[in-house]
Amino acid sequence: MTKLFTFLGFGSSCAAIVVTLFAMGCSTKPPSNKSAVADKTTEDPWPKLVVQFRRDTDVAATRRTLEQLRIDLSSNSDPQYQPQAMSEDVERALKPLVLLSEQEWREIRSSTFTGFDPHYLAEVLYLRDVVRTLDVDGRPADQKAAAAFEWVCRQVALDPWTTYGNNAKTYMPPFDVTSVLSRGAGSGLERAYVFLGLLQQLGLEGVLIGPPEAANRSWAYRIDPSKTDTAPSGPFWAVGVRMAGDVFLYEPWRGERFPLSLSQLKAKPEAVQAWRDDKVLPLALSAADIAEAIAFYAPPLSALATRWKRLEQEFAKEAPPLRLTLDLPAARAAFADATKLPAPQVWNAAGDPFTPTRVASSTIAKTDGGNAPTAELRDRYRFSMVPQPLFTMPDNVRPRASSGPNDAGDPGIPELYDLLRGRCVAAYDELFLKAPTPRERFQRGQFTETIPVLIEKRKSLTAGMERLRTDRNRGEQLAEWAKAIRDAYTQLLRARDKQATNPSAVLEAQAKVEQLMKNDSTKLEALFDTAFAEAGNAEATYLLACGMHERAEQAHRRYERLVADPRTAGTATRVKESALQEWSEALGWWTRYEPFAATQSLYFLGRAEHAKKLRERAEAKIADLRAR
Repeated sequence: MTKLFTFLGFGSSCAAIVVTLFAMGCSTKPPSNKSAVADKTTEDPWPKLVVQFRRDTDVAATRRTLEQLRIDLSSNSDPQYQPQAMSEDVERALKPLVLLSEQEWREIRSSTFTGFDPHYLAEVLYLRDVVRTLDVDGRPADQKAAAAFEWVCRQVALDPWTTYGNNAKTYMPPFDVTSVLSRGAGSGLERAYVFLGLLQQLGLEGVLIGPPEAANRSWAYRIDPSKTDTAPSGPFWAVGVRMAGDVFLYEPWRGERFPLSLSQLKAKPEAVQAWRDDKVLPLALSAADIAEAIAFYAPPLSALATRWKRLEQEFAKEAPPLRLTLDLPAARAAFADATKLPAPQVWNAAGDPFTPTRVASSTIAKTDGGNAPTAELRDRYRFSMVPQPLFTMPDNVRPRASSGPNDAGDPGIPELYDLLRGRCVAAYDELFLKAPTPRERFQRGQFTETIPVLIEKRKSLTAGMERLRTDRNRGEQLAEWAKAIRDAYTQLLRARDKQATNPSAVLEAQAKVEQLMKNDSTKLEALFDTAFAEAGNAEATYLLACGMHERAEQAHRRYERLVADPRTAGTATRVKESALQEWSEALGWWTRYEPFAATQSLYFLGRAEHAKKLRERAEAKIADLRAR
């Protein structure tokens, strides 16, 4: 791992910016509890965990709860309540199947919950909440898989994370499921990671589909190595779901289901010729690729630990249950028996920190339970969610380069620049990136609590934009004020040049700059509006459109379920009107977003196209309901 950050080209300056602007941090020490009751040596401590996890599901909460469980179990003499350590037989069966380091084996052998376990548990609880919003309980497996896949493609716009340096673009590695959902964008491979996680919580068997050589290929694999201007696809071309004795295929890059199952496609590879001929997104898949394709499991490392089985038992009666473990040997045997296809291999290539098995722990700092030396990579990932306009300050503030060899240029006002930039990033972080984010709340189905708050925030941002539009004197006033500060700052620079002979002049000039910035807070508000209002309004509008759209999807699913049953025809009619209203509301928000789409697409590259597709879907659903 220590070589990883050097390979990715991370420098200390970027880390310093990230830490300064976000100052995230969280306590990594488990809370002490000196009030453990020693005489409760036979009380079952597990049922109360279910109650706790219904309410508190973030990493901090899961850490506290698991620590309390550890304390309870330390004073419990009944062996039936103790978590199960991995037996030698289980380890012996696993070792030929999955490539793990000794450190990774230590992570999953123990019966004791580890520092990384709260992260895994929080992610699984997150996905369980998503499954609840899909409302597919009791539906056939193919409908469950389709609902999950469509949800992933709606929530994750195709926009791989990239960085720029030395005039070159670098495609960054995939991230864990929770982070990708928080960003709301990612690569096709990241869509596959999220889909696999949802399939696990749906009780469906998800696999990756690729050639046998994929076992030793990394996330950065490209079919054509010369095409460095495109995102790596990884060594796979589909996600498969085992159902009805076959493997049904989903293409996360296109966002579509394959027309045939794996067995059918092997017999009729020409069925995807239209995809191969697609001019926009051609499918680089030959008949030979299809013929040799096999399945691969890609489980999270923690899912192999047997200590989770006791918690799974407690959630077994919940709806939906919590699925935390995977019995790889049994799953492989059942897969081969049901499909008559080769038993799946496991994708966890040696030296690749970004397979689903390792990706979360490889990006979480050691101080927080992971394996990364620092949190730098995660900080950079989060930093990439901040729109670039927040770093482009108004002309009144920013320095300008010299126009000639004898022109010193305009030094600008660095103190004011840093103040505004920090304030803009902090405001954006508070509104859109601080957990639980509006996006996360929508993904968990918390529409009633989230929509009104976000609408109010958008109103204040719209008011800022309106002030900029209607206050005709504002530009002139800002120019005069900025000139006064710049003149004062120029004096400060000159005083610093002569500090050795006149140190008091520096203090006087510094005080004058600070006084000018302090005395007129309305000018600072104006500059803040200029830098932040439009970018914040654009993000709030986009998130509201996404949230309204997802609420409409839920209403439509309710209607489809009711209309399919003659016994609920009357209810279906009422729900139809509700769904039509929800779709109309969603379409209205997509319309409100259109003026922002072009600008946002400059720094959130796939967003405009993603918004267009969702708008077209809303229009199609409205037309369909009106025609019924």
